[in-house]
Order: sequence, then structure tokens, then C-alpha cells
Amino acid sequence: MTHSQPPQPPAGKRTAFSRLVVWLVFFLVVTPLYMAVVFILLEWAQIIPHIDASLLTLARAIFVIPYLVIFISFYRYAREISAGRASSPAQGRTDTQEIDLSGVRGGEPFFTDEIDLLISSTQAMLNSLKRQKDELIETSAKMQELTRATLRLQEAERRFVARELHDQAGQLLVNLRYTVEALLADLPPAAPARGRTARNAAGMRQRLSAMLAQIDITLGTIRALSHKMRPALLDVGDINLAMQEYCNEFQRDKPIDIFYEGAVLPYVNEETSISLFRFLQEALTNVMKHAEATEVHVRLAHEDGWIEMSVGDNGRGEAAGSGAGGIGMLGMKERFQLLGGTVETRSSPGGFTITVRAPFEEPSAPDSNV
Repeated sequence: MTHSQPPQPPAGKRTAFSRLVVWLVFFLVVTPLYMAVVFILLEWAQIIPHIDASLLTLARAIFVIPYLVIFISFYRYAREISAGRASSPAQGRTDTQEIDLSGVRGGEPFFTDEIDLLISSTQAMLNSLKRQKDELIETSAKMQELTRATLRLQEAERRFVARELHDQAGQLLVNLRYTVEALLADLPPAAPARGRTARNAAGMRQRLSAMLAQIDITLGTIRALSHKMRPALLDVGDINLAMQEYCNEFQRDKPIDIFYEGAVLPYVNEETSISLFRFLQEALTNVMKHAEATEVHVRLAHEDGWIEMSVGDNGRGEAAGSGAGGIGMLGMKERFQLLGGTVETRSSPGGFTITVRAPFEEPSAPDSNV
């Protein structure tokens, strides 16, 4: 007694259905899974220091290659199904045929001209991205050098203006003050107003006294402006005293207390010391503008080849941000990036802290044999 087998669908329909299943698996399972893995890897790479946008772009291009390999594998498998050479693991068949690779470019090639064109286009795209990356690196290096030269020019101009204000304008005002004092001393001593002459002398004395007060105010303003543009202590390399003196002057006549914790640094190069001083100026100004704080803690320290400075306040913190996203802070980030350093911010409802770090090389000890 023979058993009749159930009717089987035509071979053409089975082949078309198998190809459809292969491509559905590729587009609905493999592709979303691969994209999710790539997305997670790229998001993770963005938090790694020194990973810039050009490297992320190159990584995205490189991730295309494995995807193309997977696509080609599925394409080959679909072609094998069409040629009747692929076995179906679901059917449990053991009489699989060996794939004949001798005719890769024969009558039924696995790699069509379209696939070759796709691979060539991908390679050309990678070469173009590499050229663009090299050009971007070169342009970035030129921009950094231009920024460094601009900053040096600005500091040279500030040094010149600060010295002119202190030496020229300040000296002229001092001479004017001596002249007014001499005129005031030449007036007759104060006496009860008797007659027009005595009244004129009393009025002159009042005007000269008021002029002396205005001269003193102007002298103080010029000296403060000169010190703000370029502290004299920076020229002698004492950055610790320069920072402390600036904090003391800044809190004068302001409703804020600044607590300074410094460190004696043997030597700091001019570019680093200027960057630290400009950072302190910008940070304290932002605290006054945005934070509504009553206390500020400034700390200067150095360890493990780094010099670190932090400015923390007890202000609004997260709500204010102390101007961390402003143009001034962007300039600070650019400064310390040129130094090879970092700028970090930490905000909370109880305050805001910004910290900068820059490489610091301690001077070597002198040779005792010399």
C-alpha cells in the first residue's frame, strides 16, 4: 500500500517565497538590529574625550562596509535559492549540494555589475571622506594657529594700553593733582566772609577741593582699569598673588564674599598664566551677572603635571548656569583647548562650579655640581 504525498507547490513559487523570506529577514530583522548597534556605539563614542565630529563621520562611513558585506551575503544566498543550490535548514535536508565557486564570473555570477559598482562607489566615498578629513585637520590646525596668534596680539595690545594708562595718563593726573593742591594752598586762609573777595576765595576753595576729589576718583578708576587689563604681578610671574589681589579688588564694594585658596607655583609660562587670569575674570563676572550668589570659592592648585583652577558659587546653579554657554566661556574653552587643557562645569540647585585644567611642567631642580 502506497502513501500519496501531499501536493507540493510549484518549484518557482517555493523559490520566490524563499527569496521573499530572506529579504524580509534582512530588512525587518538584520537591518534594524545592525542600525541599533551602530547607534549605540556612536552615542558611546561621543562621550569619549578627543573624539571630534570628523572622526564620528569617518566611523559612520566605516560602519557602512559591514552592512554591505551582510547585504552581499544575503544577496548571494538569494541567488543560490534561485539557482536551486541552497539548502533549507528548516526542512532538515541532508543532501545539500556543494556550491560551485568556479563560475564566479561564469554564467550566473554571484556578484553582478551593480554590486561591483556599489563597492566601487563605496570605496570612492571612503577615499573622498579621507581627503576631506585630512583637509579638515589641516584647516583646523591653521585656525588654531590663527587663534593663538590673535590671542597673543590681543594680550600685547592690552599690555601696551595698561602701561600707557598707568605710566602716562596716571602720571598726568598726578601732576594735575599737585597743581590743584598748590593753587589751593595759595588761596588765603578761610575766614568769615567779609566782602566780595572773601566770598570769591571761599567759592574757589570749594571748587578746587571738588576737583581734587574728582581727580582722585579718576586716578582710582584708571589704576583699576590698568590692573584689570594686565596685572603687574603677572609680569614677574607670581600668578598666585595676582589671583589673590584680583579677588580682593573684585569683592570690594560688592555684596559678595570671595574665599581664595591658592598655591605657590614656581613658574607658569605666560600663555598659561594669562589664560588662567582671563578665566578668573570671566568666571567672577558671570557670577555677578547671573548667579545671584553671596559666596564664591576660588581654588588654584597643581598636581600630577596639571595646573587646575576652579570657581564655585552658592547661587542659583542649574537655573543660572553662570553664563557657561555664553561667548566669554566659549572663548575660554578655545583658550584652554589651544593649551591642551580642559574646561568642565558642574551645576546643581545649590550652586555652580567651573574648573579649568592646563598642562604644567615644574622647573627642574638646579644642578648642585654647577
